[in-house]
Amino acid sequence: MQVTKDGRDWRIGAAADVSWIAGRTTAGVSITTAIPPVFAAYATTYQVDDSPPPPTSTP
Repeated sequence: MQVTKDGRDWRIGAAADVSWIAGRTTAGVSITTAIPPVFAAYATTYQVDDSPPPPTSTP
């Protein structure tokens, strides 16, 4: 389904797509809360913050 908003075309899911996702995900904090476990490959990544720490002040 295509929707135009703010001058752009957006592809969004129809009710059947939403139903398919909702029926295959679980409530909670696991990855399957957002991604149905039927997919063979997916990954969760964690971006390491390697920026230097802020300077500390001494009184």
